[in-house]
Amino acid sequence: MSYLPPKDKRATMLYSATLSDVVMRLAMNWMQEPYKAEVATETNATDTVRQVVYIVRAEDKFKVLFNHIALHPETRTLVFCNRKCTTEDVYESLKVRGVSVAMLSGDVSQAKRLAVLDAFRDGEVKIVVATDVAGRGIHVDDVGYVINFDFPYEAEDYVHRIGRTGRAGNTGIAISFADEDESFAIPEIEEYIKEPLKCTMIQDDDPLLKPLPPRGSRLGVVDADAKAEVDEREAVTESELEAARRVTGAAAKPNATTGTGAPAVLREDAPERPLPKFENAFDEKPPAPDESDVYSKEVSQRAKTEEWSVQE
Repeated sequence: MSYLPPKDKRATMLYSATLSDVVMRLAMNWMQEPYKAEVATETNATDTVRQVVYIVRAEDKFKVLFNHIALHPETRTLVFCNRKCTTEDVYESLKVRGVSVAMLSGDVSQAKRLAVLDAFRDGEVKIVVATDVAGRGIHVDDVGYVINFDFPYEAEDYVHRIGRTGRAGNTGIAISFADEDESFAIPEIEEYIKEPLKCTMIQDDDPLLKPLPPRGSRLGVVDADAKAEVDEREAVTESELEAARRVTGAAAKPNATTGTGAPAVLREDAPERPLPKFENAFDEKPPAPDESDVYSKEVSQRAKTEEWSVQE
């Protein structure tokens, strides 16, 4: 930081999907005349995502998950669990049945996390099982399915999860399993996203309730008829397609452009302000004062002693 030009000769910019109040207060304290530029869209995070809720028994959730993956083995899928132990169990149970899967949890190192994301992005791994903490900030294109193996504890986390698909003008499909233990979360989520979640009861003869293969087996040939039945039920609707077409941002001010000349989307009340001038930004700085003896100099404590004296 000491090599940066003075604050009146530089521009500091922060980029984030979310800026909390704490970060904004910090910016106000340390940035000169800061202002916030926001990208505005005409859609909510849920508008481009087909949301499917399957009502299943807790004991059948893994069976439904595995069979769904077996019908779409080449589709990039992100599976969320609430607890680390559940994440590990789902990961191991998929892996021993021949699924190309990786795991992200709080115990995964940053280096391993980046390696998993690279493999997921490059298509080397098709399925990632993650907890909420580890799943935050996953930005991978073309995630076909987000599957909530467990309903999240917080409604906001539901939106964060399903927002991993249906991005950048694309549609996506989010599937949630509502069992006897976690269905209570549905009303809170519906209130938060301002729309009802349509629930589907899976019948005993449904392809997603096909018996599990033994451990140590491999994925077989995709059952085309079963896949067609499931895909028809989960198909993206016209409303999601239309929402995806609208994800281009609101109209920008005529004079607001990015570095490439593309329109920038700013707040309507964004102040007009000239850019900082950088002609002296790289001038040689004056030498720093000699402070090598700053800790060896005698310091008078009389004033402080009087100030801190305790009156009895």
